[in-house]
Amino acid sequence: MLGNPCKDQLYGYLCSSADRAFIALNNGGPIDAEAELTLSAEWGFPQDSKWQIFQRWPRSEKYFPSKGEEVASRTVSLRMEPWDIVLLEVVPARSPPTRFP
Repeated sequence: MLGNPCKDQLYGYLCSSADRAFIALNNGGPIDAEAELTLSAEWGFPQDSKWQIFQRWPRSEKYFPSKGEEVASRTVSLRMEPWDIVLLEVVPARSPPTRFP
């Protein structure tokens, strides 16, 4: 969904369903990078919907951008340091994240 790992660019994968999505991002390069996440129909997000984003790894259940903030269908930016790996869960506004054992 983003970048090219063969060129040391930030890259990622997206897995989504009607009610949630998981986004894995990897900044495999030696410099800071910014991910532009487009929560749109192109990526499987219904138009005109609101979402909450939870950082699941490495700091489980951290809210992104901040606790209680809803993200409308738009582009969200995430700054990543060199070699960072992040797993995000995107759920409808006011929905809890998935409970893992």
